[in-house]
Amino acid sequence: VVMTGNEKPLDPAAISRLIILNYNKFVKKEELSRIPEITQYLHRFSEFTFHVLNQYDWLYENFERYTTINRKWLADKGFEGRTVNNWSLLLAGIQTIPLILPHLSIWEDQFEGLRKEICQAIIKEEALQKEFNPLYEFFDAIEYYGTQKTEPETFYTNKTNLLDHRHLRCKVGSNVVLSTGEVYTGFVLYISLNGIWKVLQGVNAEITRSATLNMIETKLQNSSYYINHGVQVPLTKSLSEINESNRRCYALNAEQLNKNQKLEELIEKAHEYERDRPYRLKQKIGI
Repeated sequence: VVMTGNEKPLDPAAISRLIILNYNKFVKKEELSRIPEITQYLHRFSEFTFHVLNQYDWLYENFERYTTINRKWLADKGFEGRTVNNWSLLLAGIQTIPLILPHLSIWEDQFEGLRKEICQAIIKEEALQKEFNPLYEFFDAIEYYGTQKTEPETFYTNKTNLLDHRHLRCKVGSNVVLSTGEVYTGFVLYISLNGIWKVLQGVNAEITRSATLNMIETKLQNSSYYINHGVQVPLTKSLSEINESNRRCYALNAEQLNKNQKLEELIEKAHEYERDRPYRLKQKIGI
């Protein structure tokens, strides 16, 4: 059994030997209706899958616990965003499997060594990515601070992220002309780059030490996601004020970002803010 995100194995030999569970937040309705078809392949489920399903609740509880532990461990090592999410799940899976297959309990003795090796591999990979394009590191940083890191002090009843509706919006653009000459009418992610950069500097994010704001602007403007900059967009003034004021923003192609698996979680969060916006503007802030 293989669980995948947007990408899945394409090799016919692999597909003929696997049951592929494809998890994608952007699955279309017609694709969702086909999910029950997996029952046609129950005869191919392995004994391992049987054990997983038979003890699912107990395994899920332990898997979630291990995921939380590994997520904190990776964050403490200085990793951010999708790196923390993806590797914490993998490490949690490695720790959970011996609960089903006791003869693999030897993995427990080797786990710390494996985790250190993975840590070094991540560092090398990120070093290569940074060398190639700091824009990816910037995306990882804003997704982390926009979806996982909460504001230490907030005037809202519920906690809010360090980057939220004060810094970004996602809404349908109005007949935007792309550099290719095509007219784009899909979702546009608006980000207040100056406001975001100040937040990142305030928390001493790694990206602010390895790159400059001008460098990020240049990379953004030369990327396939760029639509425009200096666009006036109403954003929340502050956590203590319900009013909005215009901020100069970069306009990015949200559909292109999703297609390339960039800022998916942040865009989803921005959609939530947009749905809650009418209520938020009417809400009285309590301190």
